[in-house]
Amino acid sequence: MIILYYLLGYYVIGLVIMGALSIRQWRLTRNFVSPQTTREFLVNWLASAGLWPLIVFFTFQQGLPKFEDTEDNPQGRLRKRQYDSRRDFARKIPPCGGVIRMVAADYPDNTESVGVFYFESADAWQEMYERVNACPTLQNDDEGHLLLWLSKRKRAHSTPTDVPMGFPRFTVCADKLIRQGLSRAECLICKQVYPVQRLIYRDDASGQKAQFHETLCPKGHTLLRELRMRFF
Repeated sequence: MIILYYLLGYYVIGLVIMGALSIRQWRLTRNFVSPQTTREFLVNWLASAGLWPLIVFFTFQQGLPKFEDTEDNPQGRLRKRQYDSRRDFARKIPPCGGVIRMVAADYPDNTESVGVFYFESADAWQEMYERVNACPTLQNDDEGHLLLWLSKRKRAHSTPTDVPMGFPRFTVCADKLIRQGLSRAECLICKQVYPVQRLIYRDDASGQKAQFHETLCPKGHTLLRELRMRFF
């Protein structure tokens, strides 16, 4: 009987914790294009509350992410930094100013890229808004988190703020803004800032399913590589 009471108490504690986490998630998503309704929140909370023992079990079975953070494995170091960035974002949303900065080398497939790009946060917000509005399921993915971050921008903050690197699909937004002329690009080799009108765009036309679209500075240095997938 004591064991039964112990398990019951443990389950009640879990209900409270899941409730607190669900409320926090609901608050974080209030600024999304399609926030959760009260009914959706209750359904998600009841489902989580009922299944939380299984969630905890499978989480421990799978284990936490492991990264080989060595000099010989730059991709491992990058994944670890991205994981840490997402964790820090969940704890506290970082500040966002009127101008945001993206260092290409902080993103997958770009460890050898030498570009730094500057965007108006309002332009990035508009692009993210349109993407999430067109596909509401993105509100719980990279786009939704970035939209939340951009919605809290403070234009009075003039110093460029770095885009949280834990959301790698920002490169999709960046590539589009660059090609629309809504960016400035710095080449770390040339040590010069270029208007996007002077950049060179080299798109893969090989016909492969995985294609890279590259952005180069006027001297041919790779500033950004964006992976495009073909499904036909």
